[in-house]
Amino acid sequence: MFFPFLRTKKVFLYVLVMVILLATCIFSSLLALKMKNRGPDVTWTKTELTAHNSTVTLQLPFPVAEDPGFNVEPEIRFYVRNTKAFFGADNNFLLHVYSVTFRTEILQSDWSPNIENMADITILSLEKNKLLSNLAHQKRYTTIDKIKAIEVASRYRTRGENYVQRVLHMPAHGSTWSLKTTMRETDGFAYEMITKVFRSIVLTANK
Repeated sequence: MFFPFLRTKKVFLYVLVMVILLATCIFSSLLALKMKNRGPDVTWTKTELTAHNSTVTLQLPFPVAEDPGFNVEPEIRFYVRNTKAFFGADNNFLLHVYSVTFRTEILQSDWSPNIENMADITILSLEKNKLLSNLAHQKRYTTIDKIKAIEVASRYRTRGENYVQRVLHMPAHGSTWSLKTTMRETDGFAYEMITKVFRSIVLTANK
């Protein structure tokens, strides 16, 4: 097979490309939703999302469920120990959460997830979508629970409406966590809610 002959860095990049591009497409569900601001009367709930070797704890304004549509191809799966995905939405924004845990024993001893690559792949996946126009992107480094992370904010137009996608990428314990949110560009309340979600994140290693 072709994959065992790839160098580690190329393998990692290819794995991430496939993971992001094969993730459940949000655009059809987004266009089906009638997003309206609910106002400030939002109930926030502490939520724990657990993957193979780490757990994300965060505050959410709606429940989430596992997303069985998230998967990787068998060839790519050789480098991946475990994947998990979650999905939730309300009238303000959509949320997808993806976790990918790598088989670190077959990678270089100094290997670690590259969040810059993950950000570039997020941008590439949008640019490949022919339904989108007027694309603009901004990358911003941030710190989440003392962990260096990166957020990609993208604006685009599709079917006559403008949207904002905010994606937060975080490395953790041989894994990566990605939170992808989508909202209408004019919805300032949703933007504030997403910011609150991101700031509430706590990452812990599973025992």
